[in-house]
Amino acid sequence: MISQKVTAIYIVAIGTRSGAGGGNVYTLKSPGYNGWMNQNFTADITALKFSPNYSKDATLAIIYSNGNGTYLIAGIHDTTANSTNWNIIHNTPLEITTAGAGTSPKVNQIISACLQLPADFYGQAPSFRRYYLSIDAPVHSAGIYRFDDTMGYWLMSATSAKRISSIAYWATYSAGKLLAGEVLGTICAATVMTWLTDAPITCPVPCWYQAIKPPTGAAGDDNCTGSGYGNAQVAWSPDGLTAYAGTASSEDWSLVRIGRHLILRAKAPMNQRFR
Repeated sequence: MISQKVTAIYIVAIGTRSGAGGGNVYTLKSPGYNGWMNQNFTADITALKFSPNYSKDATLAIIYSNGNGTYLIAGIHDTTANSTNWNIIHNTPLEITTAGAGTSPKVNQIISACLQLPADFYGQAPSFRRYYLSIDAPVHSAGIYRFDDTMGYWLMSATSAKRISSIAYWATYSAGKLLAGEVLGTICAATVMTWLTDAPITCPVPCWYQAIKPPTGAAGDDNCTGSGYGNAQVAWSPDGLTAYAGTASSEDWSLVRIGRHLILRAKAPMNQRFR
């Protein structure tokens, strides 16, 4: 992940994982390439994201797992010292669950996670700290969440057949669109389901639309056998009108499907529609 430019410097950040909670966050100044700096964070990192307004708020957010569960936290990064204060935004890490302490995936259960921030996210202002995230793990609390500062909301629950591979958010704190891609596909149909909600804030239980024509992926053999993995990675174009989905498994090629989404749908030809 690469930050916005700050006084002619970019910060590159990576997260590592050991499978047992021994990962860390490392950052590198560019230009310079003078070595990766340990950010003194011991846990398995499954997602990280610089604030879209990093040049003003210096915020780096991460999702991590340890023996107690899976958590969200954000820190303030000192570009000059190339170090991060992880205790200045949230004194206590936010457990990614709405079912009570200890119900999120443990480090030996978490598979993957994805983190998205609104365009006007501002890490140093509680009223503009909104996080969208997904976790994939074989536990009841897996799925898609929204955190408004410290308050969590479960937007989509996952099941063993409906696992979330990635999410993509477009627009601002007050309104936007959330796209999600599944891990597993339909082998015989060679498709992987994607989902859309254009009301991730106002709909009491977010109104999700399935793709009418899902992206190609998860294809098996002629007798419909295969892994079933499609691992849909989703993204929005800068104007929010075009949705992208890339799929891949151990048995098929990675590809990109392009879909058009309009709030008043059905005005233009689309490769991928939602219903």
